[in-house]
Amino acid sequence: MVRKIVVLINWTSLSALDFVVFMTNVVLKLTGNLTFPDLPVSLVVAQAAIDRLNAAYPLRKNGAKEKQEYEDAEAALDEIAHQYAEYVNFIAKGVAATIIAGGFVPSSGITNPAVVPGGTGPVSLKPVMGGLLHLSVGTVTGADSYVYVIYLAPGGAAITVIGKYLIIDPNVVKTIIITDGNKRETIQGLTPGMHVFVQALAQNSAGKSPLSPMMDCFII
Repeated sequence: MVRKIVVLINWTSLSALDFVVFMTNVVLKLTGNLTFPDLPVSLVVAQAAIDRLNAAYPLRKNGAKEKQEYEDAEAALDEIAHQYAEYVNFIAKGVAATIIAGGFVPSSGITNPAVVPGGTGPVSLKPVMGGLLHLSVGTVTGADSYVYVIYLAPGGAAITVIGKYLIIDPNVVKTIIITDGNKRETIQGLTPGMHVFVQALAQNSAGKSPLSPMMDCFII
């Protein structure tokens, strides 16, 4: 899976003087650049903000007024940087070279492809007095959520997994499917003495794992 390449907003960790250098480079890259014809802030205004911060920085320790001017100047230039970054993102549409042409740094844009996770292994069942049933499975690498299938009558698996989908047998009755995504779930209101059968699966954006082996217990 490829993640969209975007402007890497990396100036927040820069010192004020490095920020001035960074934004000076951005202004130079945008000057006369026909790829970016409608800048949200004019280059004249941006350059004035750069000059303001550059002038305020060495005076920032001279008093409260000077400190406030420095903070205001930095905030003003930061706002312009964000507006430029958003505009460059909009024009670039994920093309790293266009982002670089705007004076910014692109993100890498690449993530490892998602892989269908492996199965969960048998579900741990813990009936509790009063019709409660606690369910849990171990963590599955690559999974971002989990699904439980609880059959309230014997009869074997009535649900199959095909790709990203659960196929439910229309003839089966009294089946609970929990899709909250948690590794641990609790079912309440079950009838004491009931014989239940449980399976689980792990899932992510690539699909669903096979259903786990069938486990069963009696409700107390």
